Amino acid sequence: MGDMVRYYGIAFALIVLLLMIHFKSFSQPIIILMMIPTVWIGATWGHGIECLLVSILSAWGMVVLAYGVLFGTFFKLIFFPALIMALNDIKVWFKKAWTGERPARGQVEVAVVHSMTTLD
Repeated sequence: MGDMVRYYGIAFALIVLLLMIHFKSFSQPIIILMMIPTVWIGATWGHGIECLLVSILSAWGMVVLAYGVLFGTFFKLIFFPALIMALNDIKVWFKKAWTGERPARGQVEVAVVHSMTTLD
């Protein structure tokens, strides 16, 4: 049990650190992480409204729902923009290899142009 608590703490700290690095702020990751207790409270209220006991399967569902929200946020904020940038780089490379000229700025994805201007 002690190892599980320790590893859970380490994983939670890494999630918080990853969110803090992405948002470059402390308050925004805390707002996102506040969804976990909100999910648990909502699921518990839902069980109470329906007069159902919280079983082990319900508890697993609450945990999966909470982490599903976190991983959904992760994919939307970090993974998809990185995927768009990688695919756009491939598109630019093929365009340059096929026509011999680099595509104009208007032909590049808007997300890529925005990320290049904010990282400079």
